[in-house]
Amino acid sequence: MKSRSQNRLSETYTWLWDKAVHEKAEEALFYWLLQIPHYVRGTGSIIKKSLTQSINVEGYCLYEVYGNFDILLRAWLNPDQRRSLGSWFVEHKEEIPTALPFEVTNYFHWGFDNEELLQAVKIEQNWETILAAQKGDEKARAIAKNAKIGKLDQTTSEDTMKAFLLLNSPSAPTAGDLDGILANIRQLFKKEFKDLLQPSLYFGRGFATGIVKVRLPLRAYYRLRDFNLALRSAVGSWGIEITTLNVAGILTDECDNISEASVRRLRVRIAQVEALLPGLYSLPIPDERIREVEGFLANNYYLKKLSDEWLADMKKLLLSYATSDSDDTMDVISLSIGRMERYLNKNKEIFIKLLGLSNETHKELFKFIRADTNEPSAGGLFRFYVEALSANGRWTQTKESNETLKAAVELRNICVHGNYDKLKENWLSHLKTTYEAMLIFSQLKRAFNELSGIKI
Repeated sequence: MKSRSQNRLSETYTWLWDKAVHEKAEEALFYWLLQIPHYVRGTGSIIKKSLTQSINVEGYCLYEVYGNFDILLRAWLNPDQRRSLGSWFVEHKEEIPTALPFEVTNYFHWGFDNEELLQAVKIEQNWETILAAQKGDEKARAIAKNAKIGKLDQTTSEDTMKAFLLLNSPSAPTAGDLDGILANIRQLFKKEFKDLLQPSLYFGRGFATGIVKVRLPLRAYYRLRDFNLALRSAVGSWGIEITTLNVAGILTDECDNISEASVRRLRVRIAQVEALLPGLYSLPIPDERIREVEGFLANNYYLKKLSDEWLADMKKLLLSYATSDSDDTMDVISLSIGRMERYLNKNKEIFIKLLGLSNETHKELFKFIRADTNEPSAGGLFRFYVEALSANGRWTQTKESNETLKAAVELRNICVHGNYDKLKENWLSHLKTTYEAMLIFSQLKRAFNELSGIKI
Protein backbone atom coordinates (compact mmCIF):
# COMPACT_ATOMS: atom_id res chain seq x y z
CA MET A 1 0.00 0.00 0.00
CA LYS A 2 1.20 3.46 -0.82
CA SER A 3 1.83 5.80 2.03
CA ARG A 4 -0.06 9.08 2.31
CA SER A 5 3.06 11.00 1.24
CA GLN A 6 3.48 8.73 -1.81
CA ASN A 7 -0.11 9.36 -2.89
CA ARG A 8 0.35 13.07 -2.47
CA LEU A 9 3.59 12.94 -4.44
CA SER A 10 1.89 11.29 -7.42
CA GLU A 11 -0.98 13.79 -7.53
CA THR A 12 0.39 17.21 -6.72
CA TYR A 13 2.50 18.27 -9.67
CA THR A 14 2.12 20.26 -12.83
CA TRP A 15 3.99 19.57 -16.00
CA LEU A 16 6.98 21.51 -17.18
CA TRP A 17 6.29 21.87 -20.90
CA ASP A 18 9.07 21.94 -23.44
CA LYS A 19 9.61 25.53 -24.53
CA ALA A 20 8.44 24.60 -28.05
CA VAL A 21 4.89 24.25 -26.69
CA HIS A 22 4.98 27.75 -25.18
CA GLU A 23 6.52 29.19 -28.35
CA LYS A 24 3.71 27.71 -30.44
CA ALA A 25 1.27 29.49 -28.12
CA GLU A 26 3.37 32.67 -28.56
CA GLU A 27 4.21 32.75 -24.86
CA ALA A 28 7.53 34.01 -23.51
CA LEU A 29 8.89 33.58 -19.99
CA PHE A 30 9.22 36.68 -17.80
CA TYR A 31 10.42 37.40 -14.27
CA TRP A 32 9.47 40.57 -12.36
CA LEU A 33 11.20 41.81 -9.21
CA LEU A 34 8.73 43.73 -7.04
CA GLN A 35 9.51 46.10 -4.20
CA ILE A 36 6.52 46.85 -1.98
CA PRO A 37 6.66 49.33 0.95
CA HIS A 38 5.34 47.87 4.23
CA TYR A 39 4.94 44.49 2.55
CA VAL A 40 2.27 42.14 3.87
CA ARG A 41 1.13 38.84 2.37
CA GLY A 42 -2.18 40.33 1.31
CA THR A 43 -0.39 42.25 -1.42
CA GLY A 44 0.49 38.94 -3.06
CA SER A 45 -3.20 38.04 -3.18
CA ILE A 46 -3.97 41.25 -5.09
CA ILE A 47 -1.33 40.40 -7.69
CA LYS A 48 -2.58 36.82 -7.96
CA LYS A 49 -6.18 37.97 -8.46
CA SER A 50 -5.18 40.37 -11.24
CA LEU A 51 -3.05 37.74 -12.99
CA THR A 52 -5.80 35.13 -13.00
CA GLN A 53 -8.98 37.19 -13.37
CA SER A 54 -7.98 40.31 -15.33
CA ILE A 55 -4.98 39.17 -17.39
CA ASN A 56 -5.94 35.46 -17.62
CA VAL A 57 -2.45 34.13 -16.91
CA GLU A 58 -2.24 30.48 -15.85
CA GLY A 59 1.46 29.61 -15.94
CA TYR A 60 2.92 31.69 -13.10
CA CYS A 61 4.31 31.64 -9.56
CA LEU A 62 4.83 34.25 -6.83
CA TYR A 63 7.90 33.83 -4.63
CA GLU A 64 8.51 35.83 -1.46
CA VAL A 65 12.22 36.64 -1.30
CA TYR A 66 14.62 38.00 1.30
CA GLY A 67 16.60 41.18 0.65
CA ASN A 68 15.81 44.51 -1.01
CA PHE A 69 12.85 43.08 -2.95
CA ASP A 70 9.70 41.45 -1.65
CA ILE A 71 8.30 39.31 -4.47
CA LEU A 72 9.71 37.59 -7.52
CA LEU A 73 7.03 36.88 -10.11
CA ARG A 74 7.60 34.18 -12.74
CA ALA A 75 5.07 34.06 -15.60
CA TRP A 76 4.55 32.77 -19.12
CA LEU A 77 2.88 35.60 -21.06
CA ASN A 78 1.58 36.09 -24.58
CA PRO A 79 2.01 39.57 -26.17
CA ASP A 80 -1.43 40.78 -25.01
CA GLN A 81 -0.77 39.64 -21.45
CA ARG A 82 2.65 41.33 -21.41
CA ARG A 83 1.07 44.66 -22.32
CA SER A 84 -1.74 44.19 -19.80
CA LEU A 85 0.64 43.31 -16.98
CA GLY A 86 2.90 46.29 -17.78
CA SER A 87 -0.15 48.58 -17.70
CA TRP A 88 -1.31 47.02 -14.42
CA PHE A 89 2.02 47.81 -12.75
CA VAL A 90 1.77 51.41 -13.99
CA GLU A 91 -1.76 51.71 -12.58
CA HIS A 92 -0.60 50.30 -9.22
CA LYS A 93 2.55 52.39 -8.95
CA GLU A 94 1.56 53.63 -5.52
CA GLU A 95 1.27 50.12 -4.01
CA ILE A 96 4.17 48.65 -6.03
CA PRO A 97 6.58 51.52 -6.81
CA THR A 98 9.30 49.23 -8.18
CA ALA A 99 8.57 46.50 -10.77
CA LEU A 100 11.65 45.40 -12.70
CA PRO A 101 11.15 42.99 -15.65
CA PHE A 102 13.42 40.28 -17.02
CA GLU A 103 12.55 38.71 -20.37
CA VAL A 104 14.02 35.25 -20.87
CA THR A 105 15.54 34.68 -24.31
CA ASN A 106 17.40 31.40 -23.67
CA TYR A 107 16.88 28.87 -20.93
CA PHE A 108 18.02 25.43 -19.85
CA HIS A 109 16.06 23.41 -17.33
CA TRP A 110 17.26 20.81 -14.87
CA GLY A 111 17.64 18.31 -17.69
CA PHE A 112 20.56 20.21 -19.16
CA ASP A 113 22.93 17.46 -18.13
CA ASN A 114 20.94 15.21 -20.48
CA GLU A 115 21.55 16.12 -24.12
CA GLU A 116 18.28 14.55 -25.25
CA LEU A 117 16.27 17.00 -23.17
CA LEU A 118 18.01 19.94 -24.80
CA GLN A 119 16.36 19.12 -28.12
CA ALA A 120 13.10 20.82 -29.06
CA VAL A 121 10.19 18.38 -29.01
CA LYS A 122 8.07 18.03 -32.13
CA ILE A 123 4.53 18.79 -31.01
CA GLU A 124 2.10 16.47 -32.77
CA GLN A 125 -0.78 17.06 -30.37
CA ASN A 126 -3.61 19.52 -30.79
CA TRP A 127 -4.33 22.22 -28.24
CA GLU A 128 -7.31 20.35 -26.77
CA THR A 129 -4.92 17.58 -25.74
CA ILE A 130 -2.44 20.03 -24.21
CA LEU A 131 -5.15 21.80 -22.20
CA ALA A 132 -6.75 18.52 -21.11
CA ALA A 133 -3.36 17.20 -19.94
CA GLN A 134 -2.93 20.29 -17.78
CA LYS A 135 -6.25 19.54 -16.11
CA GLY A 136 -5.15 16.01 -15.21
CA ASP A 137 -6.77 13.99 -18.00
CA GLU A 138 -4.72 10.77 -17.96
CA LYS A 139 -5.51 9.84 -21.57
CA ALA A 140 -4.40 13.30 -22.74
CA ARG A 141 -1.27 13.09 -20.59
CA ALA A 142 -0.34 9.77 -22.19
CA ILE A 143 -0.68 11.31 -25.67
CA ALA A 144 1.16 14.53 -24.80
CA LYS A 145 3.99 13.00 -22.77
CA ASN A 146 6.62 13.74 -25.43
CA ALA A 147 5.83 17.45 -25.21
CA LYS A 148 7.00 17.81 -21.61
CA ILE A 149 10.44 17.60 -20.05
CA GLY A 150 9.61 17.17 -16.38
CA LYS A 151 7.30 17.79 -13.45
CA LEU A 152 7.09 20.75 -11.11
CA ASP A 153 6.68 18.97 -7.80
CA GLN A 154 4.60 20.81 -5.21
CA THR A 155 5.11 18.39 -2.33
CA THR A 156 8.62 18.95 -0.99
CA SER A 157 8.51 22.57 0.16
CA GLU A 158 8.65 21.53 3.82
CA ASP A 159 12.09 19.95 3.62
CA THR A 160 13.68 21.90 0.76
CA MET A 161 14.44 25.51 -0.05
CA LYS A 162 14.77 27.45 -3.31
CA ALA A 163 17.11 30.22 -4.33
CA PHE A 164 17.62 32.43 -7.37
CA LEU A 165 21.11 33.65 -8.19
CA LEU A 166 21.16 36.74 -10.42
CA LEU A 167 24.06 37.07 -12.86
CA ASN A 168 24.90 40.71 -13.59
CA SER A 169 27.35 41.52 -16.37
CA PRO A 170 28.85 45.01 -16.90
CA SER A 171 28.08 44.70 -20.62
CA ALA A 172 25.86 42.54 -22.82
CA PRO A 173 27.57 39.17 -23.36
CA THR A 174 28.14 37.97 -26.91
CA ALA A 175 26.78 34.65 -28.17
CA GLY A 176 30.25 33.19 -27.58
CA ASP A 177 30.26 34.51 -24.01
CA LEU A 178 26.89 32.90 -23.31
CA ASP A 179 28.12 29.57 -24.65
CA GLY A 180 31.15 29.75 -22.34
CA ILE A 181 29.07 30.73 -19.31
CA LEU A 182 26.61 27.91 -19.98
CA ALA A 183 29.39 25.35 -20.38
CA ASN A 184 31.04 26.38 -17.08
CA ILE A 185 27.78 26.32 -15.12
CA ARG A 186 26.77 22.99 -16.62
CA GLN A 187 30.05 21.49 -15.43
CA LEU A 188 29.24 22.59 -11.86
CA PHE A 189 25.97 20.67 -11.90
CA LYS A 190 27.52 17.64 -13.57
CA LYS A 191 30.39 17.27 -11.11
CA GLU A 192 30.54 19.18 -7.82
CA PHE A 193 26.86 19.96 -7.30
CA LYS A 194 24.90 16.92 -8.42
CA ASP A 195 23.02 17.11 -5.13
CA LEU A 196 21.33 20.41 -6.05
CA LEU A 197 17.80 19.73 -7.27
CA GLN A 198 16.19 20.86 -10.53
CA PRO A 199 18.70 23.54 -11.55
CA SER A 200 17.59 25.95 -14.28
CA LEU A 201 19.58 28.60 -16.12
CA TYR A 202 18.03 31.59 -17.88
CA PHE A 203 19.64 34.23 -20.08
CA GLY A 204 17.78 37.36 -21.14
CA ARG A 205 17.44 41.10 -20.79
CA GLY A 206 16.19 43.23 -17.95
CA PHE A 207 17.19 43.42 -14.30
CA ALA A 208 19.93 40.80 -14.84
CA THR A 209 22.01 39.13 -17.53
CA GLY A 210 20.98 35.70 -16.34
CA ILE A 211 19.29 33.79 -13.54
CA VAL A 212 20.22 30.46 -11.98
CA LYS A 213 17.43 28.74 -10.08
CA VAL A 214 18.21 25.88 -7.65
CA ARG A 215 16.43 23.80 -5.03
CA LEU A 216 18.24 22.00 -2.24
CA PRO A 217 17.43 20.07 0.94
CA LEU A 218 17.26 22.19 4.09
CA ARG A 219 19.72 19.85 5.78
CA ALA A 220 22.26 20.81 3.08
CA TYR A 221 21.65 24.56 3.27
CA TYR A 222 25.39 25.18 3.52
CA ARG A 223 25.74 23.85 -0.04
CA LEU A 224 24.16 27.05 -1.35
CA ARG A 225 27.10 29.00 0.05
CA ASP A 226 29.52 26.57 -1.59
CA PHE A 227 27.65 26.81 -4.89
CA ASN A 228 27.61 30.60 -4.73
CA LEU A 229 31.40 30.67 -4.37
CA ALA A 230 31.90 28.11 -7.15
CA LEU A 231 29.54 30.02 -9.44
CA ARG A 232 31.45 33.26 -8.86
CA SER A 233 34.63 31.49 -9.87
CA ALA A 234 33.01 29.88 -12.93
CA VAL A 235 31.74 33.17 -14.41
CA GLY A 236 34.21 35.64 -12.89
CA SER A 237 36.33 35.92 -16.03
CA TRP A 238 33.37 37.63 -17.75
CA GLY A 239 33.17 40.25 -14.99
CA ILE A 240 29.85 38.86 -13.77
CA GLU A 241 28.69 39.61 -10.24
CA ILE A 242 26.28 37.40 -8.28
CA THR A 243 23.26 38.48 -6.21
CA THR A 244 21.45 35.75 -4.27
CA LEU A 245 17.71 35.85 -3.65
CA ASN A 246 16.69 33.24 -1.09
CA VAL A 247 13.03 32.24 -1.29
CA ALA A 248 11.21 32.84 2.00
CA GLY A 249 7.90 31.41 0.84
CA ILE A 250 5.84 30.51 -2.22
CA LEU A 251 2.46 32.24 -2.41
CA THR A 252 1.14 30.05 -5.24
CA ASP A 253 1.89 26.60 -6.57
CA GLU A 254 4.60 26.63 -9.21
CA CYS A 255 2.77 26.34 -12.51
CA ASP A 256 4.08 26.06 -16.06
CA ASN A 257 0.70 25.78 -17.77
CA ILE A 258 -0.21 27.18 -21.16
CA SER A 259 -2.91 29.83 -20.66
CA GLU A 260 -6.23 29.10 -22.32
CA ALA A 261 -6.27 32.79 -23.28
CA SER A 262 -3.12 32.16 -25.36
CA VAL A 263 -4.78 29.23 -27.12
CA ARG A 264 -7.92 31.28 -27.88
CA ARG A 265 -5.76 34.09 -29.22
CA LEU A 266 -3.84 31.64 -31.40
CA ARG A 267 -7.02 30.08 -32.77
CA VAL A 268 -8.40 33.48 -33.81
CA ARG A 269 -5.16 34.28 -35.62
CA ILE A 270 -5.07 30.89 -37.33
CA ALA A 271 -8.66 31.34 -38.50
CA GLN A 272 -7.77 34.74 -39.97
CA VAL A 273 -4.75 33.30 -41.77
CA GLU A 274 -6.74 30.31 -43.04
CA ALA A 275 -9.39 32.67 -44.41
CA LEU A 276 -6.71 34.46 -46.43
CA LEU A 277 -4.54 31.45 -47.29
CA PRO A 278 -6.73 28.31 -47.22
CA GLY A 279 -4.80 25.11 -46.72
CA LEU A 280 -1.60 26.79 -45.48
CA TYR A 281 -1.45 24.71 -42.30
CA SER A 282 -1.91 21.43 -44.14
CA LEU A 283 1.13 22.01 -46.36
CA PRO A 284 4.49 20.37 -45.45
CA ILE A 285 6.04 23.67 -44.37
CA PRO A 286 8.59 24.16 -41.55
CA ASP A 287 7.12 25.75 -38.42
CA GLU A 288 9.57 28.64 -38.72
CA ARG A 289 8.18 29.57 -42.15
CA ILE A 290 4.61 29.35 -40.87
CA ARG A 291 5.46 31.72 -37.99
CA GLU A 292 7.12 34.17 -40.41
CA VAL A 293 4.09 34.23 -42.71
CA GLU A 294 1.77 34.69 -39.72
CA GLY A 295 3.97 37.49 -38.42
CA PHE A 296 4.03 39.22 -41.79
CA LEU A 297 0.25 39.10 -42.02
CA ALA A 298 -0.21 40.31 -38.44
CA ASN A 299 2.18 43.24 -38.96
CA ASN A 300 0.44 44.25 -42.17
CA TYR A 301 -3.13 44.00 -40.86
CA TYR A 302 -3.86 40.96 -43.03
CA LEU A 303 -3.40 43.10 -46.16
CA LYS A 304 -6.86 44.66 -45.82
CA LYS A 305 -5.70 47.86 -47.56
CA LEU A 306 -5.14 46.13 -50.89
CA SER A 307 -7.58 45.82 -53.77
CA ASP A 308 -8.74 42.34 -54.80
CA GLU A 309 -6.24 42.29 -57.66
CA TRP A 310 -3.24 43.07 -55.49
CA LEU A 311 -4.52 40.88 -52.67
CA ALA A 312 -4.57 37.91 -55.07
CA ASP A 313 -0.94 38.64 -55.97
CA MET A 314 0.09 38.85 -52.31
CA LYS A 315 -1.63 35.54 -51.54
CA LYS A 316 0.36 33.87 -54.32
CA LEU A 317 3.54 35.55 -53.06
CA LEU A 318 3.03 34.38 -49.49
CA LEU A 319 2.32 30.81 -50.55
CA SER A 320 5.36 30.76 -52.82
CA TYR A 321 7.45 32.09 -49.95
CA ALA A 322 6.06 29.55 -47.47
CA THR A 323 6.78 26.67 -49.85
CA SER A 324 10.18 28.10 -50.94
CA ASP A 325 9.07 28.17 -54.59
CA SER A 326 11.50 30.70 -56.09
CA ASP A 327 10.05 30.42 -59.60
CA ASP A 328 6.54 31.33 -58.45
CA THR A 329 7.89 34.18 -56.33
CA MET A 330 9.78 35.65 -59.28
CA ASP A 331 6.81 35.29 -61.60
CA VAL A 332 4.40 37.02 -59.24
CA ILE A 333 6.76 39.91 -58.44
CA SER A 334 7.60 40.42 -62.13
CA LEU A 335 3.92 40.41 -63.11
CA SER A 336 2.81 42.66 -60.24
CA ILE A 337 5.42 45.37 -60.71
CA GLY A 338 5.13 44.98 -64.49
CA ARG A 339 1.38 45.65 -64.23
CA MET A 340 2.09 48.87 -62.31
CA GLU A 341 4.61 49.89 -64.94
CA ARG A 342 2.20 49.31 -67.85
CA TYR A 343 -0.57 51.29 -66.16
CA LEU A 344 1.70 54.25 -65.47
CA ASN A 345 3.11 54.24 -69.00
CA LYS A 346 -0.32 54.02 -70.61
CA ASN A 347 -1.76 56.99 -68.72
CA LYS A 348 1.21 59.33 -68.40
CA GLU A 349 0.09 61.78 -71.15
CA ILE A 350 -3.45 62.08 -69.81
CA PHE A 351 -2.12 62.39 -66.30
CA ILE A 352 0.21 65.30 -67.03
CA LYS A 353 -2.55 67.22 -68.82
CA LEU A 354 -4.96 66.76 -65.94
CA LEU A 355 -2.44 68.20 -63.52
CA GLY A 356 -2.31 71.51 -65.46
CA LEU A 357 1.36 72.14 -64.78
CA SER A 358 3.49 74.70 -66.62
CA ASN A 359 5.44 73.82 -69.79
CA GLU A 360 8.73 74.14 -67.95
CA THR A 361 7.56 71.68 -65.32
CA HIS A 362 6.40 69.37 -68.11
CA LYS A 363 9.87 69.35 -69.61
CA GLU A 364 11.54 68.65 -66.29
CA LEU A 365 9.15 65.82 -65.51
CA PHE A 366 9.49 64.18 -68.90
CA LYS A 367 13.22 63.85 -68.35
CA PHE A 368 12.41 61.11 -65.81
CA ILE A 369 10.69 58.98 -68.44
CA ARG A 370 12.81 59.89 -71.47
CA ALA A 371 9.84 61.01 -73.58
CA ASP A 372 11.59 59.97 -76.78
CA THR A 373 11.29 56.29 -75.87
CA ASN A 374 8.15 54.14 -76.13
CA GLU A 375 8.93 52.15 -72.99
CA PRO A 376 10.24 54.31 -70.16
CA SER A 377 11.95 52.54 -67.25
CA ALA A 378 9.87 51.48 -64.26
CA GLY A 379 11.98 53.67 -61.99
CA GLY A 380 11.52 56.67 -64.27
CA LEU A 381 7.75 56.18 -64.37
CA PHE A 382 7.42 55.98 -60.60
CA ARG A 383 9.58 59.08 -60.22
CA PHE A 384 7.58 60.90 -62.91
CA TYR A 385 4.26 60.35 -61.15
CA VAL A 386 5.60 61.10 -57.67
CA GLU A 387 7.29 64.33 -58.78
CA ALA A 388 4.23 65.41 -60.79
CA LEU A 389 1.86 64.86 -57.85
CA SER A 390 4.27 66.63 -55.52
CA ALA A 391 4.37 69.66 -57.86
CA ASN A 392 0.57 69.67 -57.85
CA GLY A 393 0.39 69.43 -54.07
CA ARG A 394 -1.31 66.03 -54.13
CA TRP A 395 1.62 64.01 -52.81
CA THR A 396 4.10 64.41 -49.99
CA GLN A 397 7.34 62.69 -50.79
CA THR A 398 9.08 60.89 -47.97
CA LYS A 399 12.43 59.19 -47.76
CA GLU A 400 10.66 55.90 -46.97
CA SER A 401 8.32 56.01 -49.99
CA ASN A 402 11.16 56.89 -52.37
CA GLU A 403 13.31 54.08 -50.97
CA THR A 404 10.41 51.63 -51.32
CA LEU A 405 9.89 52.50 -54.99
CA LYS A 406 13.60 52.23 -55.67
CA ALA A 407 13.72 48.85 -53.92
CA ALA A 408 10.67 47.66 -55.88
CA VAL A 409 12.37 48.45 -59.18
CA GLU A 410 15.55 46.67 -58.07
CA LEU A 411 13.47 43.68 -56.99
CA ARG A 412 11.72 43.57 -60.37
CA ASN A 413 15.12 43.51 -62.09
CA ILE A 414 16.28 40.67 -59.81
CA CYS A 415 13.22 38.63 -60.81
CA VAL A 416 13.34 39.47 -64.51
CA HIS A 417 16.97 38.32 -64.66
CA GLY A 418 16.29 35.17 -62.62
CA ASN A 419 18.78 35.98 -59.86
CA TYR A 420 17.70 33.25 -57.40
CA ASP A 421 20.55 33.80 -54.95
CA LYS A 422 19.79 37.50 -54.65
CA LEU A 423 16.10 36.76 -54.14
CA LYS A 424 16.76 34.31 -51.30
CA GLU A 425 18.99 36.72 -49.37
CA ASN A 426 16.02 38.26 -47.61
CA TRP A 427 12.67 36.81 -48.58
CA LEU A 428 10.62 38.70 -46.00
CA SER A 429 12.18 42.02 -46.94
CA HIS A 430 11.18 41.42 -50.58
CA LEU A 431 7.62 40.59 -49.53
CA LYS A 432 7.45 43.81 -47.53
CA THR A 433 8.86 45.85 -50.45
CA THR A 434 6.28 44.40 -52.85
CA TYR A 435 3.42 45.03 -50.42
CA GLU A 436 4.46 48.63 -49.75
CA ALA A 437 4.97 49.28 -53.49
CA MET A 438 1.42 48.04 -54.03
CA LEU A 439 0.16 50.48 -51.41
CA ILE A 440 2.04 53.41 -52.98
CA PHE A 441 0.86 52.49 -56.46
CA SER A 442 -2.73 52.32 -55.16
CA GLN A 443 -2.31 55.88 -53.85
CA LEU A 444 -0.93 57.06 -57.19
CA LYS A 445 -3.81 55.42 -59.02
CA ARG A 446 -6.33 56.91 -56.61
CA ALA A 447 -4.88 60.39 -57.21
CA PHE A 448 -5.17 59.87 -60.96
CA ASN A 449 -8.80 58.75 -60.62
CA GLU A 450 -9.61 61.81 -58.52
CA LEU A 451 -8.13 64.05 -61.19
CA SER A 452 -9.88 62.38 -64.08
CA GLY A 453 -13.16 61.73 -62.32
CA ILE A 454 -13.22 58.25 -63.83
CA LYS A 455 -11.54 54.92 -63.27
CA ILE A 456 -9.08 53.94 -65.95
